[in-house]
Amino acid sequence: MTSMRVILFSFILIILLNIAFATKPVAQDKTDRIKVVVFESFPDAFKGEDGNYQGTSIDITKVLEDGLGMKIDTEVTSWPRIMGGIGTEQFDITYLFKLKVIEDKVHFLGRTGCLADLVVPRKGLQIRSLEDLKGLRVAMLRNAAFDRATTEIDNFSKIRTTESEAMLKLLVRQRVDAIAVHSGHFHRMVHSKEARPLFPENWREILGKPFVRQLYDVHVTLSRKSRFVAIKEKISKAVEQQQKKGLFDAAMEKWGMPYWPCGE
Repeated sequence: MTSMRVILFSFILIILLNIAFATKPVAQDKTDRIKVVVFESFPDAFKGEDGNYQGTSIDITKVLEDGLGMKIDTEVTSWPRIMGGIGTEQFDITYLFKLKVIEDKVHFLGRTGCLADLVVPRKGLQIRSLEDLKGLRVAMLRNAAFDRATTEIDNFSKIRTTESEAMLKLLVRQRVDAIAVHSGHFHRMVHSKEARPLFPENWREILGKPFVRQLYDVHVTLSRKSRFVAIKEKISKAVEQQQKKGLFDAAMEKWGMPYWPCGE
């Protein structure tokens, strides 16, 4: 009788242990995580004093991660790498302007905010359209929206750079007549209190009135070849939820790069 009790107790114990392990939360495998890529630049994604990446894109990804309730792997990389990987299996999500030219490569899953593509001239010049750039020297980010939008326009000189700060320096030192820059970067640079020893002391007075060339929706985009296309509705709902809470706006404003009012 005693041996039967021991056997019965052992059997019950095995069942309870199996139930316990079956219901124990399992950590999400890294291979099952969504992969987000972001552009390495300041203040989008840059290394802080502790050696970890921080910036607007890092914070926006954290907002998305919290909304999804899923761990996300973030890769900080170059702009050419991002552009070359759009619509492939190299990564799942990145943040891009909503453009028709990439509609066949990505799913647009929701707007995080809006940014204006600005043309900022030196003081004394009035820019109301692209025709007003005729004969001028214009600095722009290589392969960015303005560079791509003016591919077939050749009536002004194009000076391509890789950083917004470099463009601003060219303008205030009067090496160019205007710069093409998105509103977030321009706001940050103009209102920043950081020292700029290579700039003229009155450099802000050299800036003319910005012309809004185009207003863009910034979207969370998912590659059409991503393994996570099956949950795109879930991601889209998370984007909408976090956007309504103002969390994407807060992430941008934290770094002095507010979104432009959508529809203006």
